[in-house]
Amino acid sequence: MPVSEKTCAKDIMQSSLVTLRVDTRLEEAARTFADYKISGAPVLDETGGLVGVLSAADITQTDHPDGGRLAEERREYYLTSPLEEDDEFQWERDSFDSPDGFSPDLQNQDVGQYMSRDIVSVGESASLEEVARRMLEQRVHRVLVVEDGGLKGLISSMDLVRHIAGPSTV
Repeated sequence: MPVSEKTCAKDIMQSSLVTLRVDTRLEEAARTFADYKISGAPVLDETGGLVGVLSAADITQTDHPDGGRLAEERREYYLTSPLEEDDEFQWERDSFDSPDGFSPDLQNQDVGQYMSRDIVSVGESASLEEVARRMLEQRVHRVLVVEDGGLKGLISSMDLVRHIAGPSTV
């Protein structure tokens, strides 16, 4: 679909989502990220309500004493190059020293202890400019599409790039 002023969030959002539950173990979340080649997912509570977002950056940050955050302020993260469809997602942290890639203190942690509760969202009719502006202002790589209190989809920064680049690209 060409870029136009009429293109909105629902036109480019991913509606088939991988989600995590708040009580999912971090090890399982990391395996899910690797299996689906994603770097983040919405987090739902036991009733299916949206309660947060977990990203690979949330897991790999070292400022989570006992699962808590030292600072609520978002940091800037930059990708040196985008992941390609056939790239393997790599977990490279010195502190992950167990054979499964997680230190013993992380093996028993839940997603709810590491997720961001700051949900950055837009409605289905939000313009792509608004989506991009929210990503920039909040310094995130994904925006959730929420309508009538329910999670409808997700737009990643790569979804925006793919849409702008057009159908002739990957």
